[in-house]
Amino acid sequence: MNQIDPTLLPRLKKSDPRVLREIFDHFHSALFRYACKFLNNEEAIEVVQDTFVYIWQQRHDLVIHKTLSLFLFGVVRNKCLKCLRKKTSLIAMDSTDHRLKIEELDYYDKNPLVIQTLIEQELNVELDNAFKKLPPKCYQVFKMSRFDGLKNREIAEELDVSVKSIEKHISKALTILKAELKDYLPLIFSIYPYLFK
Repeated sequence: MNQIDPTLLPRLKKSDPRVLREIFDHFHSALFRYACKFLNNEEAIEVVQDTFVYIWQQRHDLVIHKTLSLFLFGVVRNKCLKCLRKKTSLIAMDSTDHRLKIEELDYYDKNPLVIQTLIEQELNVELDNAFKKLPPKCYQVFKMSRFDGLKNREIAEELDVSVKSIEKHISKALTILKAELKDYLPLIFSIYPYLFK
């Protein structure tokens, strides 16, 4: 996530509205899934929307010490915490469920890199599920290309098939993976750019 375009923040401070769309497209899914750990869907949607409204309203004064991703997750964390505390106050009780969620949010605040690790773990699960949708030969070729770093000619020689056949397998794999992972593509492009090169 640290590979996000470094010009985004300067452009945001110059009130370029397109940059907000880029940040939204890049982070929305992950922020929503994170908020859903603590809130129901409706509340999570509101918290994430409020986060993007907040960064637009505060764009001239934003100070980001680490990365944009950690900053955004921090804002969502704070908004989730505020929402949980408000709910707890409204029902006049500190339920175990709410208390545990508040404690978890506090833990993430003290250990911000854990958030990034959680997102990468979730992406790995989604990638594994998507890889299982590939036909065996297609997966083998894609793995040799993307994970073993072999060139198409080398794969063709090793499998004793034509380079054209290898190209078809890779193209098919990319089509299937993009369809299966459509909600995760911005994050995958950021964390695992070599998969779709």
